[in-house]
Amino acid sequence: MELRPETLRLCSLDVPVGFTVGCLLPCHAAQITKQWAFGGNESTKHFLEFVLNPDELGFPSAAVFDSSGKAVSYILFEAEGNMAMGYTDKEYRGRGFFRIVNYVLAKQLFDSGRRNTYVQIAPGNNASRSTYISLGAVDIPDWKQHWVLYRGRKDKSDRSFVPVTFNYLNEGFTK
Repeated sequence: MELRPETLRLCSLDVPVGFTVGCLLPCHAAQITKQWAFGGNESTKHFLEFVLNPDELGFPSAAVFDSSGKAVSYILFEAEGNMAMGYTDKEYRGRGFFRIVNYVLAKQLFDSGRRNTYVQIAPGNNASRSTYISLGAVDIPDWKQHWVLYRGRKDKSDRSFVPVTFNYLNEGFTK
């Protein structure tokens, strides 16, 4: 699906008392790695620490945090130019948090000059799809999802990553 500035629909940013909206930081990498269906390993955690670090890449993100600072809903912008890795804790679903974080990230991207952004949705995830439609996203006929596998360099003092392989998929993601 694709979002554009001219189709992005306004979203209320009101969150209940005790919750705040902000961006993810490297300290959230372990949580995201555990929750992301296609992560769960040290390589993913290391990559997330790198891309969420404002002193390294500092890729844009948006999250709703509870009073303890835990991200209860979030979305990231990936190197391929997509909004992805979106997640909301089960006990916080249905409160509009996922809509808020997606609106905040899309607005941030558009305010920085992007003319569009794409969103990744796992097959069968109708709740996410509905959220994106409500924000003004449109389907792209025959769009093929791709992802890039990044691996850390062998020299551990070099914290950068190298793209290793591209995968083009017709029906969602594979591990």
